[in-house]
Amino acid sequence: MPKLSEVSTPQTGKLRLSDVQAPVPPATPDRSLASTIGDALAQGYRDVNSFGNELGDAFAHHVANIPVGVGQLYMHAVKGVNDAVRGEQEGDWVGRQTAAYDNWVRDREQAYQDAVPNSAGSYAGAALGEVLPWATGLGEARALGLLPTAAKTAGKLGLLGGEGALMSAAQPVTSGSDGYAGEKAKQVGVGAATGPLLYGIGAGASSVGRGVKNIAEHVLNPQAVADANIARLYGADDATLQRLANAPELVPGEVPSAAQVLQTPEAVQAERMLRNNPASAPAFVAQDNANNATRLGLLQQAAGSDDELAAAVQARRDATAPYFKEYLSPSNPEQRYKTAVGILGDIKGETFRPDYDALQEAKAIASKVAKGTLDEGQGADLLNQISVKTKKAQKVLDQAITAINQNMVDPSRIAKQLQELTKSGNPTVAGAARQHLDLIARNQDGTGMVPARALDDMRQNIGNMLSANATNGVVGSQEAALYGPVTAKIVSTLDRAIPGYRSNLETYAKLSQPINDMQAVRGLLDPNAPGSLNTGGDPQLAVARVKQALRSDDRANYGLSDPARQQLENVRDSLLRRGISDQKIAAAGPGTAADMQAQGLLSGAIFGRTLGNRGGWLGRSVGSGLGGLLGSSVGGIEGGLLGSSIGLGLSDAIGAANNRVVAKTGQAAADAKATAEAIQRWLGRQPTKGDGGLLGYYLYGLPAATQTP
Repeated sequence: MPKLSEVSTPQTGKLRLSDVQAPVPPATPDRSLASTIGDALAQGYRDVNSFGNELGDAFAHHVANIPVGVGQLYMHAVKGVNDAVRGEQEGDWVGRQTAAYDNWVRDREQAYQDAVPNSAGSYAGAALGEVLPWATGLGEARALGLLPTAAKTAGKLGLLGGEGALMSAAQPVTSGSDGYAGEKAKQVGVGAATGPLLYGIGAGASSVGRGVKNIAEHVLNPQAVADANIARLYGADDATLQRLANAPELVPGEVPSAAQVLQTPEAVQAERMLRNNPASAPAFVAQDNANNATRLGLLQQAAGSDDELAAAVQARRDATAPYFKEYLSPSNPEQRYKTAVGILGDIKGETFRPDYDALQEAKAIASKVAKGTLDEGQGADLLNQISVKTKKAQKVLDQAITAINQNMVDPSRIAKQLQELTKSGNPTVAGAARQHLDLIARNQDGTGMVPARALDDMRQNIGNMLSANATNGVVGSQEAALYGPVTAKIVSTLDRAIPGYRSNLETYAKLSQPINDMQAVRGLLDPNAPGSLNTGGDPQLAVARVKQALRSDDRANYGLSDPARQQLENVRDSLLRRGISDQKIAAAGPGTAADMQAQGLLSGAIFGRTLGNRGGWLGRSVGSGLGGLLGSSVGGIEGGLLGSSIGLGLSDAIGAANNRVVAKTGQAAADAKATAEAIQRWLGRQPTKGDGGLLGYYLYGLPAATQTP
């Protein structure tokens, strides 16, 4: 076996390893992943530290440029005054000091240029050093009213030019062939000329900045975007906030929407758009269902249970039926005269002498009328001709006549009132009066009396009689007013003839109210009544049915109680307010719901300028482009096509972010108080600083005082 230091070859037989010319690479130790990451972090720290140092140096230098430049301006101003007074002299002390200051300014600038390299850090520091002092100073001065303002474009451009000239005047002069005065004049001229231009650039940058901010908020803080949408759609003035925050609660527990409270075309227009958008519509439907359930719950409480209704009916019957049975039950002459026969038949001859024969004659007359063989009128005349001598006999005779006249009433006072109404120029009233007079005549007995029951029936059906004589069946307030005295006359006449009539009517009316309340409401809740179910599975209460119930109550003899009437009127008003949301108003154009996503060119292009579910053209284009670029870097043409197709999915992601915003917008708009809270949040996020001058425009766009949703 050969040694390791020798190798056999066909040519020489043996060759030492040291004779081999091929270089052997030096061995390098293996580097761990941790050490690689550590080196990268260390380099990152050095880069960050370098960036910070360069930013700080540049910032400090440019901030100091303002006092340095102002000092240089002051020195040359003093020299100018000195030369004007004493004449320009070689070697003058003021001139020497001014020249020395100029040299120091140039040396300072050169030292800065030599020490601080051109880098991202130095550029950022220079920009901050130039911008922040002026943005703060001019902004505060304008907010305090120390700087003038202008409303018109020409005046505003002039102010912007003046501010640009002022900023340039404060900058130091470090070079130039035209001397200090010439170079300063150039600076001031350029500053005055570029001030308005910088405003335009700043406004554009601000618009892009707001667009980028909106993009981030769509994803990270959709509630903030929804609040801005609400403020744009419904307004953010104090009057609007007050109306929204103090929306009347017509039905306890209901929640009206912003449009139902504000009741303006703009608010209704916005709600119509939101109700038609799949992302925001569910919030309105859910709130409508909840409000409908609240109204039904209120009515169900008023409707009572079956046992409660039966108990109320029984209570009314127990309190009033005995009176009606005794005084207002139907009767006829035969019954009344038969009762008189019984009274007269109980007498004994030895007790009632010498009037026994006269009482027997009265009994015979009453018996004939009771059997129908004698006319009631003739019988009454014959009875009136009988006279007796003793008080005892007169008492019995009076009792018999009282029985004959029981519940019979003299209608003469009522007839007299009706005779006057037949002369009325109102045909409905005149016709009803004539028919009532005819009704009285048909019910009169031979003595001209009528049963109390007949007059009570007349009172209860006055409305029907008027309707029967009305041309179109409708009785107005004029007819009711003209016929009111007749009703009053019937009540007073019956109350005289059968004491307790008025009191019994009041008892009946009082005990009828809970029954009427329950029956009226039960009619609204009848499951077989016209109507349909809503998406919550509850009967959809319709305003037309509530109005019909109120109209029926207007015509009822015993109407609803005041609380029940008020409840029904509140439900009616609540349903009418809900109907405001169904008004059809165009929903397109600037400032309307269709424009609610137009929050800047960039965000509009990405999220879309309408309430659609997909993103804008920029979002789709960027998604497709980035997907194609990444796909082609991995898989060539095929990978690029696949990546582009996948990238289009970014539009769906954008649509999802947009839908979150629209859903939150709908949730706030469906509740007036939530709308007010959204506007309050939006107002709390707005800048409170005043107009910041030229750089205020550059940094913030429009001043806070002119920002609108």
